[in-house]
Amino acid sequence: MDISDQLQYVISQIKKIRTQKGFSQMTLSLQSNLSQSFLASVESGKKMPSLLTIIKIANALNISPKELF
Repeated sequence: MDISDQLQYVISQIKKIRTQKGFSQMTLSLQSNLSQSFLASVESGKKMPSLLTIIKIANALNISPKELF
């Protein structure tokens, strides 16, 4: 699995866990202190999240970052 595949997996996990928890993108945006448009770009694969962004999202989802990997 190359880096691109790994990032795509992390992105799919973010969306999957967000929807399982019943969070809208706006809710996750407010909880993670990231803009909703940025989160939408991440989930659509238009932008790649940094490690800090992944940690912010995991914290907002009340999960360990390793759960996204």
